[in-house]
Amino acid sequence: MKPAKLLLAASVIAGAFANPASADDPRELTDLTSWVWYYGQTSSQINTIRGNGYRLVDLEVDSASPLRFAAAFVKNSGKYAASGTSWWYGTASFIKSKVSSLNARIISLEPFISGGNVYFAAAMVHNSGSQYKNWAWYYGDANGASMASRIAANSGRLIDMDSYKVGSTLYYSYVMIRNTGADQRAWWYYGNRTMSQTLSSLSTNKARFYNLSRNANGRYDSIMLKGTGEHAWYYYGQTPASLTAHWKQNGARIFDLDSYVVGSTRYFTALMLNNSNALTTNVGQILRSGTDGKTGAYLRRIGGSQLAGLQEDEAFEPASSIKIMHHTAAMRQVRLGNAKLTDPILVYTATSGSCPVDANGVYESLQTVLSKMMKNSDNNRTEAIRKKFGTSYINAVGTAVGMTKSKVIHRIGCGSQAIANPNRLTLVDSGKLFESVRNGYLGSSKDDFYSLMLNTTNNFPNWGSTRMTQIISQEASKLGISSSVANLFKSMVEVATKAGNYDFNLGGGNWDYYLSQTGWFKLPCRSSFGVYYREYVGGVFGEKASNKTKLGNAVGAAAVELIRGEIHSALATWKGYVGGTFTAFGSGCKGSNGQVASQSASGLPETGQKVEYKLVNAPKSTFTFLTVGGSKTNWGPFNLPLSLITLGAPGCYLRTDPAIQIAGGTNTSGQQTVALNIPYNQALVGAHLYSQFWIVDLKANDLGLTFTRGIDTMIGGKK
Repeated sequence: MKPAKLLLAASVIAGAFANPASADDPRELTDLTSWVWYYGQTSSQINTIRGNGYRLVDLEVDSASPLRFAAAFVKNSGKYAASGTSWWYGTASFIKSKVSSLNARIISLEPFISGGNVYFAAAMVHNSGSQYKNWAWYYGDANGASMASRIAANSGRLIDMDSYKVGSTLYYSYVMIRNTGADQRAWWYYGNRTMSQTLSSLSTNKARFYNLSRNANGRYDSIMLKGTGEHAWYYYGQTPASLTAHWKQNGARIFDLDSYVVGSTRYFTALMLNNSNALTTNVGQILRSGTDGKTGAYLRRIGGSQLAGLQEDEAFEPASSIKIMHHTAAMRQVRLGNAKLTDPILVYTATSGSCPVDANGVYESLQTVLSKMMKNSDNNRTEAIRKKFGTSYINAVGTAVGMTKSKVIHRIGCGSQAIANPNRLTLVDSGKLFESVRNGYLGSSKDDFYSLMLNTTNNFPNWGSTRMTQIISQEASKLGISSSVANLFKSMVEVATKAGNYDFNLGGGNWDYYLSQTGWFKLPCRSSFGVYYREYVGGVFGEKASNKTKLGNAVGAAAVELIRGEIHSALATWKGYVGGTFTAFGSGCKGSNGQVASQSASGLPETGQKVEYKLVNAPKSTFTFLTVGGSKTNWGPFNLPLSLITLGAPGCYLRTDPAIQIAGGTNTSGQQTVALNIPYNQALVGAHLYSQFWIVDLKANDLGLTFTRGIDTMIGGKK
């Protein structure tokens, strides 16, 4: 590919060119890593960061007097590890001496003017072994006039390009490596162009920026590489705060910086690459492409690791999602014995819009108030809880469970209060709350905590039962899992979440929209030993978006994709599973009480589980036998069912071989329940047990026994 001509022309310092080396450039790697960026740093501060295990990726001079630096770093480990990392600043001859004495190559070169003299700051690595590259560096190239010929002569590719002005002349410094072997790329470079011209070339080339800097003329110099599908971003004219907001929103890391001052304000140009795992990348892309504003996502497996995180520790205005704090505080008081779910609570039912007003008071039980607060998202009931237990106590409970950045401040539902002094919540803090509840913070009140908020509808964008079951059906189909097994899986899933939303009219036809959801859920998994559960906490949020529909669609889609993989993984453990069943057969015979006693079965009929057989409509307080056998067709020499008319019990039949007999008796209501534990034994999967109750009823017939219908228990489990 022919390099583009610079609109700009040099002293030379060059290294030898020989064999190609492997590509190990941090400006191209997208593997997840720890990284940092700083500006206004002294040389001592730069060294402290390096001493903490980081290495320089890009180095800039913020100011020459006093000498201060801006820099981007990556953790010097894994794929980003490099040996012999160092950095230096001084004259060109000094930098040359360090390159020679350290057998190093420059990866970032920054010219700066001090006292009318030209100096350079350079970040280096050893140029040996697997790090070896053929390379060269140049400076003092007036208007870049010699750049194209040097690139051609060296078969080179620029990896760094900067300009500096001496008098009225624009000079260039640059570093190149040989564009061959593993380092060969389709690439372009452009100098002294407007941003509009630069972006036009970026689009035409279908490229991404590799190096971008603002020169002394207020125009831009750039190096581009052919895009290969990586997630990459560029920004210019950014303050430190806005630049930080961008990399957090993108889940990215900064790999190229340029610092400049206009008037008294410092601005930055920056390039970023994705620095998130696959799930976070996918969910983040859904959010970024679907809506504007600030967004985030989080998923953590309880007892495991964090699975996704995008601005998960950033505080946002949660609207009704923060009601989980009110709910936990109330249930904590129940747990401590200071309140009961039956306690009367004063609720003011008047409203102004969605804002509770202290008028029209009624009393409701604490249980009713909490249920309406969590399931119906009732703001009046929420305000009743805040008044009952106190804002300070609610926040103290949050602190107790480890919520470090979350706080209840205003009366929920009141827009003016929310704008002026918003409540704060982070997805990480929300997860800590749900995990604390799961781990015993509410003791035996945990079940009530969940039952008062378990999702039974598909309140968008909740992980409600409808949405969850849709995902389960989709993923079960992909895995070839039957609908009966998928339905069993669905019946064992539990979900407890809280969504929130605000619509703020900013005036002039402008609105800000807020939408969030946080929660807990657990998924059933199978092993040959039975069912075990995986539990999760997480959520999604979006705030200050300009379009409500787009925000809802983006947050809803992100919430689905956030959990889809875990549902798929849990369902995959059910492959090879055979579902157990209960099937009634035959009929019973009438007892002396004029009723036909009946047998039913409940529980999970599979290996490692407990099942229960229940007898009803039998005479009260009488002896019984539950008989269990392996056949309903033969008992020794007898064919089944066997009529007992010849033994004086007309209409009664023996329906199973009574290999096992469990003696018992009915209660005063004529009922009895017998529990059986099915062993963990894969050999039992697919086997059948046949059960029948025998009831001692001396007045019923000459035999003195009556009999129920049979139950065929087919044992399920994972083969």
